[in-house]
Amino acid sequence: MRSFIGLIAMVVLLATACKKDRSYNDSLVGTWKEVLLVDGPTGRSLLIAEDSSYILDLKSDKTFEFLLGGAVTLSGTYDTLSKISLLSNASAPFISFGPTQTPLRYSIYKDTLSLSFDAYAAGGRVYKRLK
Repeated sequence: MRSFIGLIAMVVLLATACKKDRSYNDSLVGTWKEVLLVDGPTGRSLLIAEDSSYILDLKSDKTFEFLLGGAVTLSGTYDTLSKISLLSNASAPFISFGPTQTPLRYSIYKDTLSLSFDAYAAGGRVYKRLK
């Protein structure tokens, strides 16, 4: 009987110890810090220095701000849309920063936002969620 109770206790202990928090926020709304620049033609990645890293603040009222060193460098409204990607020939999410800007393809994986032009060898930027 003791070994059975020990076995049950070990199974319960293993089940609770292995439980991971797999909840991620897949919303665009939030504050994002630029961490990586990917060069399109070469595919090389460049880590962004702390003092030259942009902060992208996407608000729920569809307004945005790009900040550098605490100063707003660009602000306005954004919109999201779904359209056929030239790269995958399938529907993909895009974000447009104002009516005159070319929409950027975006993806969110865990707390990482990737933005890129929808073209071969276009490169892109990678952001980490701050909040």
